[in-house]
Amino acid sequence: MIRPINSEIITANSTSIDDEMDTRVTLAGIDIIREEQLFQKQQEHDKMMTDTANNLEKIFLEEEINLQQLSEPLRLYLVNYIFPTLTQGLIEVARLRPDDPVDFLVSAVFNLIYCL
Repeated sequence: MIRPINSEIITANSTSIDDEMDTRVTLAGIDIIREEQLFQKQQEHDKMMTDTANNLEKIFLEEEINLQQLSEPLRLYLVNYIFPTLTQGLIEVARLRPDDPVDFLVSAVFNLIYCL
């Protein structure tokens, strides 16, 4: 059996070490690329969530404005016609303290409405 010379052993070892290093560098590069892709996807997701939240906030604000505009006539009616009469009836309930305040309030409100 012929023994290899030390330089041949060193060359063979350095070739396998170089191959191993190339493999490690390639794997590290792949890991870095995957991390960058994951980071980009996370940024896109965060941006999408922020945009969605902003859109929902805008929609809720517009809806609130529309509801206020639609409810304005009802509010005016309540303030001008219902609340004054109801307030007078509640004052009578508080002043007289009847046994059945609900029935008394109903009859007091009807009396106030029909007496006007």
